[in-house]
Amino acid sequence: MITGAYVLDLVDLGNDAMDSGDLAAAEKYFRAAAEQGNADAYFDLGNLLQQQGQLDSAAEHLSRAWAMGVVDAALNLGLVLQSLRRDDEAEVAFRNGWEAGDDGAGHELAWSLRERGDTAGARRVFRKMSREKSYLGRKAAGVLGTWAEMNGKRDKKTIERLTRGLWAYQDAAPALATILVERGDFMTARDLLEEHIAYSPRASVRLGNLLNDHFGDREGAEAAFLIGVAAGDAHAKDNLDELRASLNAAP
Repeated sequence: MITGAYVLDLVDLGNDAMDSGDLAAAEKYFRAAAEQGNADAYFDLGNLLQQQGQLDSAAEHLSRAWAMGVVDAALNLGLVLQSLRRDDEAEVAFRNGWEAGDDGAGHELAWSLRERGDTAGARRVFRKMSREKSYLGRKAAGVLGTWAEMNGKRDKKTIERLTRGLWAYQDAAPALATILVERGDFMTARDLLEEHIAYSPRASVRLGNLLNDHFGDREGAEAAFLIGVAAGDAHAKDNLDELRASLNAAP
């Protein structure tokens, strides 16, 4: 007779095999446990199949895990469905996970809506998430603040959201610095960007332009742009090239 404890042992053995890199053994243990109706085994097997590129099978097992009550499965299922270009189903999975209390699924739902042109829907999700005190709640606030700044909003709410989003959403600091520069608070903007330059690629461009335009520090500007270039920021490369060209052209 197969006992519940034996099935749990199979799941543990599967996870041990995963940790040691023996994916074949892990799959064998997870399948054996899944055949006995273990929800976590379906979840673990789905994640393993995703890693192996077996996306259709991964989606099937993650969907089964979700139906059996594994809340975390919704987020992973949504990501797999996105990879399969099954966007409508992915949105449903993300929404299911979010409504079940998974803020990670909510975050993916909002970006999925944004990418599909439903910016209003994305804002609604982020707005609700931003009321939470969690990391993802602060990240949602940063996203909303950054979008507002990009649309020309400079009100108190925008600044509050950007401030909350610092260290949670990487574009919050550059957006906040833009507002500070417009208000003439160059020193605070510079300090903010210098603090976040290693975290936010966009900060390198903003800092470089600020140092060059308002402080006359071309050497510092070049160093800032170089940090952005190292992070793969194309705008940093363009600004660096322009700065060096102007230096070479100077009498």
